Amino acid sequence: MADLRFLRDVTEDEMVLAFVRAEVFSARFGATFRRAMGGKQAVYNPDLSDHAANALRKQALAAVRGYGQEAYLFRGWPQNVNWKLIAVTVEELGGFLYANHPTWTTLTHDSRLVRDGAANVETVPTHEDAKPNILAVERDVRSGQTYPPIIAAATDESSQHVLIEGHTRATAYVRALSPEDEIEVIVGYAPDVSGWLYY
Repeated sequence: MADLRFLRDVTEDEMVLAFVRAEVFSARFGATFRRAMGGKQAVYNPDLSDHAANALRKQALAAVRGYGQEAYLFRGWPQNVNWKLIAVTVEELGGFLYANHPTWTTLTHDSRLVRDGAANVETVPTHEDAKPNILAVERDVRSGQTYPPIIAAATDESSQHVLIEGHTRATAYVRALSPEDEIEVIVGYAPDVSGWLYY
């Protein structure tokens, strides 16, 4: 992973915004996020200097996904994380790992590699039936739809990167885009992120 291109440092508030923006319209979590925020206004034309809006999004991410609560997706998540925005090629993205969750271990026959998941979408059924969502996003990507950055984690820049948020998008990108196309990813780096439940 040494060739990943660093773009800039990212604040925790930016990461939270990207996470909530990606999931507020999702079929699985969207309604819950909208209820937690009292609507969608906190993700439209967001102002990262608005401390109340930042706090609202963080509270929503805590309520829905367990961020900062040692719960749900964020069990075992470290406290001190350095967030960076990086650019990766689609080929490099294919070498990222999915989170260690049954949907993605099943889709990849336990390799957890995004490229394997992308290859298996139409032939390997999963418990949560990831196929329809992946194919829908793939169609949108091919038609020019853009999305917030994917979010990943790693112990350091040279170690294996693991997806936190954006599994469906990552899979669709590998299927729809050219290997040399670049994707932006927000990555949380922390030496003890290996203690995260899904790492």
